[in-house]
Amino acid sequence: REYQMMESLSEQHGEKLAILAFPTAEFGGQELATDAEIADFAFTKAGFPKPPRGFLFSKGKVLGEEAREVWKLMKERTGAPEPDWNFQGKFLVSPDGAISALGKDDDVAWEVETMVNEM
Repeated sequence: REYQMMESLSEQHGEKLAILAFPTAEFGGQELATDAEIADFAFTKAGFPKPPRGFLFSKGKVLGEEAREVWKLMKERTGAPEPDWNFQGKFLVSPDGAISALGKDDDVAWEVETMVNEM
């Protein structure tokens, strides 16, 4: 469902929107073992958008002090809480660098749509 939402948003707003994905195994070890397996699944099976509309980072951490620096920066700038599961942490970065944390529920697609249309 999450991948489908990202693909749909990319198709609708591709010229204004690039999706960055940060795979992690911190939530019950749900993520595939290797970066190659993750990429194969995301791009060929789940429909995750390919560059320049989608960028898939290598598997890493998003929780605590060991989180990726870019992830920590987005959390710090927005005051977003630690995510509770893989697809919960979502941020929107505008062309001028403003960062917004997005909700944790089904309203995310609507939030993105609204924010992208305001850019």
